[in-house]
Amino acid sequence: MKKTMMQIHLDLQKSKTQVRELEDIAVQIRRDETRLEECMRNLHTAWEGESADGYRVSIQHINERLHEISGRIRMISAAAEMQAKKTWEADQEAVKQAI
Repeated sequence: MKKTMMQIHLDLQKSKTQVRELEDIAVQIRRDETRLEECMRNLHTAWEGESADGYRVSIQHINERLHEISGRIRMISAAAEMQAKKTWEADQEAVKQAI
């Protein structure tokens, strides 16, 4: 199936939109991570004892997991962006050769 220049352009724009959406999700997760850290600091000053320590450890594990997830999303986003550019370049070259 031959692609037109317009189809190539639309495919690239769609890919860029998906990459931006992934990046936005990663940013939102980072913000939630920051809020969770702030909550944990506030909790530390207001609640002491064995159960508080257990709760803080749980929050820390969740926060670390959020950090890991947002990093993985950023990596996926970067890979998707790179692949979209390579595909766009290959499509451009194919159209030039077909002309």
